[in-house]
Amino acid sequence: MKIFKRIKESFSSKKFRKGAYTTAISIFVIVIIVIINLAAKHLNIKIDLNKDRKYSLTKQTKELMKDTSDEIKLYYMTGEESQDSSVKQIVDQYDGVVKNIKVERKDPQTYPQFAKKYTEEEVTSNSVIVVNTTNDRSKVVDYNDMFTTEIDYNTYSEQITGIDVEGQITSALEYVTTKDLPKMYQVEGHEELEIPSTLANSLAKENITTENLNTFTADKIPDDCELLLINGPQHDFTKEEKELIEDYLKKGGNAIILTSYTTDPMPNFESILANYGVSIEEGIVVEGDNNHFMSGTPTYVVPDMNQHDITSSIIGKRMPIVIPIGRGLQIADSLESTITIESLLDSTDKSYSKVNANSSTYTKEDADINGPFSLGAAITDNSQEEPSKIVIYSSSYLLDDSMVSLTSLGNTDLFLNSIKWITGNKVNLSIPTRSLLPTYLTLNAADVIFYSALVIIVIPLMILITGAVVTMRRRKK
Repeated sequence: MKIFKRIKESFSSKKFRKGAYTTAISIFVIVIIVIINLAAKHLNIKIDLNKDRKYSLTKQTKELMKDTSDEIKLYYMTGEESQDSSVKQIVDQYDGVVKNIKVERKDPQTYPQFAKKYTEEEVTSNSVIVVNTTNDRSKVVDYNDMFTTEIDYNTYSEQITGIDVEGQITSALEYVTTKDLPKMYQVEGHEELEIPSTLANSLAKENITTENLNTFTADKIPDDCELLLINGPQHDFTKEEKELIEDYLKKGGNAIILTSYTTDPMPNFESILANYGVSIEEGIVVEGDNNHFMSGTPTYVVPDMNQHDITSSIIGKRMPIVIPIGRGLQIADSLESTITIESLLDSTDKSYSKVNANSSTYTKEDADINGPFSLGAAITDNSQEEPSKIVIYSSSYLLDDSMVSLTSLGNTDLFLNSIKWITGNKVNLSIPTRSLLPTYLTLNAADVIFYSALVIIVIPLMILITGAVVTMRRRKK
């Protein structure tokens, strides 16, 4: 009987009541958490806790679409069982981002002919077809374009390094809703370099349409040319071609011109640049400052960048520009009052132009020309009612695939920003690819010692002291 009496008394003790209260609170909190989780699952509520919110729509998408009155359908081409969770999670967010955008899933197995209404090409599973039903424009966003991959040289296999679902779909939305998309013509016929595939994909994402133009056979620069690209001709223009290009520029035309080292004399090409106060030095620029060239190669110059609409975002992101095998540009001291030139990129005062490009040494020789040089310049000609804008860079290898494919460099941004500046912000710079690679915390030796001492010694010691103080106080009571 005494045992039952003690048990009964223990249930009525102050200690039990306190413990029962704590238990009841804990159970209540657990029940609330379970209810919230069940409700979130039922209502499909998800919160993106990634630092860069890689699975959430950005403000850029919402701002782009808020003023459109067109009716738009996003057809998500996938079966119930074959949906890619990353793609589905982002695509679903477009449904109702504004009232006139709707998402609809179409199973290619059930509707095998559906995609043929919009494209002749094979549409892969998990692709998205963006259709503007108001103006009947459409664009296919291929599943393979929604992710970026790189070769893992440890395993020699491809690994997915970035996700670009929103960037590609929002670009397609801009394409189907924008009336006047910029068109760029690339001059050909003088062994100019082609736009590499990596850069071509970036231009397509920006909805910039490109077309080749042979100035030798053309009567004029097409009226729909928003921008003329001259990418490092190896042979000179004829007099007629020179006049064709000059006439286009004098009437408010725009251009991006890249020079290239060649042994051929180029008086007509250089004459076009001279009209705007720019001349080209003989030879190839060699950088004498060890902190201003790439990978131990002084002809791969990492120039200083000057603040400009074209360079400001690149400077902000601290991304280097590399100018491989560039020519030194000189800007005239006196110019026409209607022309303004701003140097974008400069070599250091330790640089020089190596006149003998076949020399076996990078060491400065007597014939070499002292720097510094401009390696890129932005020109505005206000002589016409419609200003003409020209950007000149000293090397066509600026856009080589080995340069634009390196995401750590700002070469791609430099070119796209040049187009944006020239076209008067008609190009809405696209949503960047979100990296899927892990971010590592890099600590130097001093940091390692500090944090090791903090975790191993300081924090445990503080806990020990706190415990000792609390114990002593309780004993005194």
